[in-house]
Amino acid sequence: MNKTLFAVALMTAAVTPAMADSGQDRGAYLVGIAGQTTNISNVDSGTSLSGLIGYRFNSVLAVEGGMVLLAEKANYTVPPVGYTGVGSTYTSTSLSGAEAAAKLSLPLTNWFAVFARAGFTSMSRSNTPSPAEVEVSWKGSTYGVGAQITLPYEFAIGGNRMRIGFRAGINKYNLQDVTGTLTETPSNTYVAGVILF
Repeated sequence: MNKTLFAVALMTAAVTPAMADSGQDRGAYLVGIAGQTTNISNVDSGTSLSGLIGYRFNSVLAVEGGMVLLAEKANYTVPPVGYTGVGSTYTSTSLSGAEAAAKLSLPLTNWFAVFARAGFTSMSRSNTPSPAEVEVSWKGSTYGVGAQITLPYEFAIGGNRMRIGFRAGINKYNLQDVTGTLTETPSNTYVAGVILF
């Protein structure tokens, strides 16, 4: 019991100063993401690209959302179940959509923080055989962890003060089609550039 109380007190001491709004901890930000996605059924790993818009309420809590492209023309390792094409014409797939997530950060210094995020995503997987197949729609959860560095320097464009940061992490997705019979569980390992306004 004493260990639990100590852990709660330690966490409170770490988070309470971070909850104070310094003015710099609040505002909008943009995230540009590039990474590698694995665990897409019957597909080699694919390149991922994402663009997110976020808002920081303080140094701990933020929300973010945007468009996600987990695989662009990733090659099939084997034809997927249910494929009705001829030969090896089933060549590639793309998995893309939108997501929204809450992000909780733990600032360890003024410029470095670790974070966890969780949210909801809606995606579609379109395949490129000949002839083309109908897209499959997916919905589900997303969650992940990562770290972010925010450079201590500001610059201004048109009177707007901005800072630059960098982020790295991993996101997991639990997707299910509308019938509830098909699932996808891709993982995306990424690096990102961040512009904070």
